Amino acid sequence: FDMTAKLIRQKGLPFVTIEEGPRDMLRMLSEGVPAIAALGANTWSPKKTKLIESLGVEYVYAFTDNDKGGKKLRTELKAAFADSAVKFRTIRLPEDKDKKGKLIKMDPDNAPQELMEEILDFLQEKHGKKSLFNPFKLGWVRE
Repeated sequence: FDMTAKLIRQKGLPFVTIEEGPRDMLRMLSEGVPAIAALGANTWSPKKTKLIESLGVEYVYAFTDNDKGGKKLRTELKAAFADSAVKFRTIRLPEDKDKKGKLIKMDPDNAPQELMEEILDFLQEKHGKKSLFNPFKLGWVRE
């Protein structure tokens, strides 16, 4: 949280994304997107909402897994930010099914790069080119 908060304040970033777990958060940070991990689908609290509001961002995006846990967290976040000055939006991953009709699980960490590029393009179109940061300038390299 502290690292992302510092990044948002230093660069004047207008939004933050909330992921379920730390690997998802690290993927987003490595893509240049300010991110915070909720640390599970059942862990959101009013205190966490206040922490996000204290960042001074205009938008918060829930970018969660495409399974039941991700849906639960999105629902909790929507309720938590319903009366907030921070605008809440979701970024949904595809909910494709295999031949047997079972959901093909996807999360921000394992999402294909082509899909991630679409998300990055959307965020830049919505918030401007300076809304993302260059992780390489910060010395972050994720293989």
